[in-house]
Amino acid sequence: MTAKDFLNFKKPHFWTALVIILVLIFAVVVSVLDKEEEITPVDVPPAAEVEVEVEEVPEEPEKSDWDIIIERFSHMDWSEVEENAKVLGEEGWEDGIVILAELPEEDITLYGYNDEEYKYMGVAIDHQDNVNFFEWTYISEEQIAPEMYWNADAGQLQVTLNLYDGSGVNAEELHVLQEYETMTLEDFIYRSSDYLAEIEEQLAGTGMSIGTYVDIKLGETMMLQFKPVKTVDGVEEIQKMHQAVIYLNPSKDGFEFELGNIGVEPEKRTATITIEGIEEEYTEIQYQSEDEYTIWYPETLTPTTVAGHTGFLYAGEGEEPGVQVLIVPEYELEHLNESYLKEAAGNFKSSGEYKKVTVSKVKTLKSESKNVTIKMIEVVHDDTADRFYIVQGKKEALLITVSMSAESLEGWGERINVMIQTITFIETE
Repeated sequence: MTAKDFLNFKKPHFWTALVIILVLIFAVVVSVLDKEEEITPVDVPPAAEVEVEVEEVPEEPEKSDWDIIIERFSHMDWSEVEENAKVLGEEGWEDGIVILAELPEEDITLYGYNDEEYKYMGVAIDHQDNVNFFEWTYISEEQIAPEMYWNADAGQLQVTLNLYDGSGVNAEELHVLQEYETMTLEDFIYRSSDYLAEIEEQLAGTGMSIGTYVDIKLGETMMLQFKPVKTVDGVEEIQKMHQAVIYLNPSKDGFEFELGNIGVEPEKRTATITIEGIEEEYTEIQYQSEDEYTIWYPETLTPTTVAGHTGFLYAGEGEEPGVQVLIVPEYELEHLNESYLKEAAGNFKSSGEYKKVTVSKVKTLKSESKNVTIKMIEVVHDDTADRFYIVQGKKEALLITVSMSAESLEGWGERINVMIQTITFIETE
């Protein structure tokens, strides 16, 4: 077949050849398209590691013994506590909540916590149904009860806790609690080491060190007693009991602790008194005033200062009422007579403040000193009794006011009379 024949499309060979050519072209194209294209590798940096922080649920901090005790105490039904609490020393008191101390006239009760797991730890103070909780170890093995005193004017509750006690050894912890309008109590603690450190400093150079005996007498002006020790030829000798007044000065942080003058323990003696036909023996302490007189007072009274003058105070225990004695020196003797006493007593009747006022006659008391005369008048107004005494010496005199509840007259009234009769003026040249 010639090229001419081939290009002649009118002949059948042409079409056959054309189809074959097209098939070959299609096959070549398909084979080219189907051929795998070589891929050039590309360097891809590895993915950055992402740290995923898983928030851990914080573990609940382990509760301390104090946390557990206060939590249990605060969740109690307080009406049940008041009903079931037993008084310290009462049978079974260690099996539950215990009443450690009370001031019923102020509606204050100090409770201690006890259960099978915890003993003698944790206290609650209930003042007029407002309860505050504190982490106190409230009693020593000797089970000496805490003591309380309420200073209403300062809104201050004083509490002493006995830490330990033994033969000639005693240590107390003083808590001064300031009450605010919200009825919450803020605790300020003063430990034996605080007292003794200051005493040591004041006694520096005397050759004496301080023993471990500490005793706090509560009141408007608190009294600290302690025993100093003196070493002689390597042997320790216990000196006489010393005393110091404690002052708690208000500051922006609560109170500042301060010791007053330190003095040797005064003389003591045993006295006997008969009340309602029953003879009673008690201890008297001698007080020597800078105003040149001495007086023997029952040891249950606490020396204090009232309006700048010498006073003696008994705060009362439990439901027992208190008593206060105020002694004011007087050097203008001409007006100190029975008329003066009657006028002072008559003011209660003329004031119109009381439903019932009873005034006694002026009485003369026998003095222990032959150079002293004593006159007294008594006024009972409603439930309170006041006595006024004039104690007169050769050149000086004392005006004495005594306040107590009317129901205390048979007991404290007789004790105060005996106390006033012991006054002696110190003669000076």
